[in-house]
Amino acid sequence: TKFLGGHGSTLAGAVVDGGRFDFSAYPDRWPQLTRPKRRYGGEILWERHGHGAYLALARSKYLHDLGPSLAPGSAAQILQGLETLDIRVARHAQNTGEVIRFLAGHPAVAAVHHPSVPGHPQAGLAARDFPQGAGSVFSFDLAAEPGQVGAFIDRLRLFKLVANVGDTRSLVAHPAAMTHCRLTPEQRAAAGIAETTIRLSVGLETAADLVADLDLALAPLVGTADLTATSPAAGAVVVHAGTGV
Repeated sequence: TKFLGGHGSTLAGAVVDGGRFDFSAYPDRWPQLTRPKRRYGGEILWERHGHGAYLALARSKYLHDLGPSLAPGSAAQILQGLETLDIRVARHAQNTGEVIRFLAGHPAVAAVHHPSVPGHPQAGLAARDFPQGAGSVFSFDLAAEPGQVGAFIDRLRLFKLVANVGDTRSLVAHPAAMTHCRLTPEQRAAAGIAETTIRLSVGLETAADLVADLDLALAPLVGTADLTATSPAAGAVVVHAGTGV
């Protein structure tokens, strides 16, 4: 929805359904499709439409409620962005690889959450399906105290504090205080989000500049936390499924 335009100005997307997923095998996960709904006269979409149920829901509810098309100006921005999508995504992936290699070896980083990191449970899938890079939005955990997070973000210069992703600019966010602030500490912990979790959206700047920016921001954190008590060993790469927030 963000990378299509790529400049942080317009959101758009497409619904693609292969018509092969069996929603009835997991009825509790898909109540919109497998339970009677008043909107459809008490009918069950799966029973009525079978494998076409998902698109039926998209047309009858979301298309109806949200509207069928973009504003002309927004459509023009998306079309313009598509012209450079391939080039931009390739640069995003290249920069992300450099940033991840740096973070994975830094003593002030406790964990890097990205499927390209060796040992990640989905590393094989990422290498098979995304050989040129598995995405430029990921998170990592600081080997620091929660109170040091704000100062770390303030020291960044190229990474901008914006709750957005997929921009040409590199962006940073603190999920516990921003995107996931309404969750309880227990809910955040269940999702793999700590007070020291940092989310990055790597942009199109020169990779060496991005690494230098992170290096300067991380430098004061080296040796400031009791790593043995609260975090993995300094410099360790720890991966968990479902934590690429």
